[in-house]
Amino acid sequence: MTESCVPVLVIGAGPTGLFLAGELARHGVRPRVIEKLPIRHVQTRATEIQPAALEALHRAGLAGQVMGASLPMKGLRIFDDSMKVAFTMGIPPAASPYATTRSIPQWRTEEILTEPLTLQGIKVERGVTAERITVCEREVLVECVDLSGATEIIHADYLVGAGGAHSPVRHSLHQDLVGITYPRHYLVADVAVNGVHRVGDHVISVAISPTGLVMVIELPNGRSLLLTDLPDDRLQWTRRRASGCREPPASSA
Repeated sequence: MTESCVPVLVIGAGPTGLFLAGELARHGVRPRVIEKLPIRHVQTRATEIQPAALEALHRAGLAGQVMGASLPMKGLRIFDDSMKVAFTMGIPPAASPYATTRSIPQWRTEEILTEPLTLQGIKVERGVTAERITVCEREVLVECVDLSGATEIIHADYLVGAGGAHSPVRHSLHQDLVGITYPRHYLVADVAVNGVHRVGDHVISVAISPTGLVMVIELPNGRSLLLTDLPDDRLQWTRRRASGCREPPASSA
């Protein structure tokens, strides 16, 4: 087992952890960043960046890159169950130099946020899991293990928990994640679709029927984020297919 000391340890290399680490480095504090995922993900995940977030990115010198890699979300279009437009609404511009919410896949956002760290010679340490966190009077001790099984104790003056819903920092402090879980299951996919978006509209399209909803959000480079809720029987069938079963479940009367 090895030991090391750092001024700030950031656990989690999502947008929050990367942005905070970059800001620390920009102000002269060199953080250490660990992430349990062994490789950078290429998933769309969260796609919207709000005007207030763009203002913070502007102060960090990154707003221009985000603007160039994203699309403005200008409005909302609702379809009824016969696929006729039932309602349209433009999204009012925010009282901000960055007036519109931007649509950008999360993997691209993380690429942009990683660049300042790379320029500072700070590398995200992937495949490193924080297994035990001990809060002492003057420091925090974090026992970590990497993919090879090697363990290390990191002595940190400050610890930042950016691990999302399953944050080990929150668990170590016995803090609950406040909120609710939607009582439904959803299918989310990054797809290429034709005929959904009108050139220049940049709107969110939602179709609603008695059986559920389908939402399509335009992304850069001709792609879209598709979201639909799954009925319970379809969810069971999806799980059966994933486990290798070829027959659909029997319909209930």
